[in-house]
Amino acid sequence: MHLEFKSKEQAEVSFFREMNGLFLFFEEHYTRLNNRAICAAVSGGADSLSLLLLLKKWCDIHNWKLYCCTVDHGLRKESLNEALYVKNICEKLKIEHYILFWDHEKIHDEGKLENLAREARYDLIRKFCEEKKILFVATGHNWNDQIETYELRKCAGSSEFGLAGMSQIKTLTEHLKIIRPLLHFSKKFLEDFLKSQNIEWKIDPMNFQDIFQRVVARKKIQKYSSQKIKEISKNICEYGKIRYEIERNAVDFLKSDCKISDLGFAEINKREFLHQNSKIQIEILKRLIWNVGMKKYPCSIDEKMLSNILLSKMNTLGKCFIKIKKEKIFIFREKRNFSKSNTNIWDNRFLIKLKLTKNQYIYSSERGFNDTMPYDILVGFPCLYEGGKARYDFSEWTKFVKFIRKPDLFDVYCGVNCE
Repeated sequence: MHLEFKSKEQAEVSFFREMNGLFLFFEEHYTRLNNRAICAAVSGGADSLSLLLLLKKWCDIHNWKLYCCTVDHGLRKESLNEALYVKNICEKLKIEHYILFWDHEKIHDEGKLENLAREARYDLIRKFCEEKKILFVATGHNWNDQIETYELRKCAGSSEFGLAGMSQIKTLTEHLKIIRPLLHFSKKFLEDFLKSQNIEWKIDPMNFQDIFQRVVARKKIQKYSSQKIKEISKNICEYGKIRYEIERNAVDFLKSDCKISDLGFAEINKREFLHQNSKIQIEILKRLIWNVGMKKYPCSIDEKMLSNILLSKMNTLGKCFIKIKKEKIFIFREKRNFSKSNTNIWDNRFLIKLKLTKNQYIYSSERGFNDTMPYDILVGFPCLYEGGKARYDFSEWTKFVKFIRKPDLFDVYCGVNCE
């Protein structure tokens, strides 16, 4: 794990090696690169400014188009000046820079501020990158952030997957990936790197406010001995290796022996599934239930729950019903608690590509279709009714409905090598 370097040149070599490794990993597990554009998310802190400088040189050498964006949350009076400071640096480096503003009401619940600000930041960046057709957004997360993540998740009782920390590649949307090329650098080195370049960085006073969980974790870690930090770092890397192997095998299985239908249910090759070890079986089920049930986060499944599922003693989980047949395992939406709050997104699972009138409405297809599909699966598919009768027959209605899959269904953990 390369946390310290003797010179700027060594740091650049390490950064270049890390960037090249990330894109080799991307092409191995995802697809070949076409549009060579990347955005650096830069706040003005030491981490993100170091990222900007290193990424600028890498992009120049490899002929990539580099953009930079800074989000002004409007939570402090200094935030706009900090964004303009980044803009000034970008002008000197001849990098296109954009300030993204978060328009929001006053937030009274400070406990929710950290999550709301993070969600708003990624939403603004996502929209910007979609507009510019950018495939990657790079962030300045470093090894200190990784240790903080470990501590937070350990306190929350996380599994070995969670204790592996942040992945260096994470899917944000179908067409946008987050990459974290500085994850193997220490914060101290990044600050020393900027000092060697005579570049100042901004310090966010919110980084010292105890209302944020990450700040509390950071202060706790500062009291740890260097030996304990090394032990934590080793643990993160070991958990990362375990997580990578499980996720890689689970994704390979999903691609070869599973099918997620456009009608919103999953079908598993039972014989091949039973040949997998239990940890891979759990990961497969978690991802499929997460996609079919469309809950915000994957459900938790332990060895006992897996055993009960395979023995048909447990058949409901994460808004889904699990039905085991002779050759197939089916996962489909339970017939209850359908979400109808948005007429264009039904049950958070289907995009309805129709303009509805006041006399038309959507709800679960309990009747109106004469189709060969099993009834239990059919009831989780939307149907358009008008005047109490089905508006379209089944084959016609499916033309206007698109099942929304999770974009990170096939994500594989990419960790830092500590050797």
